[in-house]
Amino acid sequence: GTLGESLQYISRHYDWERQLKQKVMSAISYPLFLLLMMNIFFLVTILFIIPSFEKVFTTMHITLPLMTRALFALGQGLKSHPLMVIAIHCV
Repeated sequence: GTLGESLQYISRHYDWERQLKQKVMSAISYPLFLLLMMNIFFLVTILFIIPSFEKVFTTMHITLPLMTRALFALGQGLKSHPLMVIAIHCV
């Protein structure tokens, strides 16, 4: 009867939906992993590596280009406002 056909249709539909969810998760997982690794690399670079260069340039008493000064300011800003870092990564 129609009840059996309806249940089979619903069963096929749920199977298709489950397979689609698995495919989407499989397609998204690697890019998300790469994004996470890029963020970690960026934070480590800005918070730990760049400040060591800043100390070297400060002792040399040379005028730095605008982009270099902006990068140093970004690192200092992120260090002084850790909640902003968390908020940016949540977005």
